[in-house]
Amino acid sequence: MSVHWKSRLPLATSAGSPRKRGYRGSLLLVVALVGVQAACSRRSDSTPPEGAAPVAAAAPSSDSEASVKTSVGTYEDVWCEGLTPERCGDFTDKCIRQTYCDGQQFCSSRGNRPRDHVCGSEGTAGLAEPCCEGLVARCGNLTSEGACEPQQSSTDVLKCLACGDGVCGVLEQRCNCPEDCEVTKARPRIRYRGHSPEGPSANARDVPAGVKRPGQCLEALDAADPVRLCLMRWASDVLGRTDVQELRQAETIAPFTAFDLDLLACLYEEDGRGSRVPRKQCLETLMLRTNDARLQKLLNP
Repeated sequence: MSVHWKSRLPLATSAGSPRKRGYRGSLLLVVALVGVQAACSRRSDSTPPEGAAPVAAAAPSSDSEASVKTSVGTYEDVWCEGLTPERCGDFTDKCIRQTYCDGQQFCSSRGNRPRDHVCGSEGTAGLAEPCCEGLVARCGNLTSEGACEPQQSSTDVLKCLACGDGVCGVLEQRCNCPEDCEVTKARPRIRYRGHSPEGPSANARDVPAGVKRPGQCLEALDAADPVRLCLMRWASDVLGRTDVQELRQAETIAPFTAFDLDLLACLYEEDGRGSRVPRKQCLETLMLRTNDARLQKLLNP
């Protein structure tokens, strides 16, 4: 019986045969031993002899050290409002420490506030520096009902005021500066002063050109509201307030007259249509009392 030729060939060794797996394992073992020997050799070369002093790390150059200091000391973006009052002083170029009316300190952005101010001038708010000589730090709010409150809101800050000089200035009222602004038996009249005692400037808003005194507002204007705004501008600039009740307490109301204040009081009244409108009734009463025909144009615009 004949045998097929393929049966005489040796069997091929497959990839998973024991013989090939043994050869691969031996090769991996040799490679691992060579790697361990090389690592040990490198370590022995870099390790100093026993008893030798350790090698110190090289010190940075002066240029690199200065660069590090500069980068650490420079803070371009500082959120001052997020800092505690204690840390606020670490960033004096950007931040200032201010004080609320209740005495609590807080940190805020310096903005355009100069660093060389040694004291706060009149009107300076926040008490970042002490008030200048002759000024005091005060709070106090006069409500629309005429009552006094320690402060208007929790974010109000102390303000430097010229209290005690005998003049009730623009920033002062009887709640924050009673020694100058509160009516008493000893002082029944108040000396008021605005920021422009000589009157509004030539280009002042709400004041027509050529108006040189409050009484001319009624002559130059033909409607009630423009006349009211003109009188208010004069009162604010000359006397520092626009409330008629306060103005009537003034030591002097010049260049206003009593008629000017009565007219302003009428123009503060509510306006509307009909015969019983408060403003209209007030103006009619004023015209009957003074016989001033100029008021007619305000009644019939």
